[in-house]
Amino acid sequence: MQMEIVRLIDKPEAIAQVAAWYHEEWGHLGANRTQAELTHTLSQYLQLSGIP
Repeated sequence: MQMEIVRLIDKPEAIAQVAAWYHEEWGHLGANRTQAELTHTLSQYLQLSGIP
């Protein structure tokens, strides 16, 4: 089995799933931060011109 690393900018349809994973694992660290806010933040990181 191989793992493929894919940039989120190449799979923007995965943003909601990544936000859900993030919220599930680390949501307790930012108790006032919603999953919708995480989805929005991840969307802002989509770029090719630098480090997200």
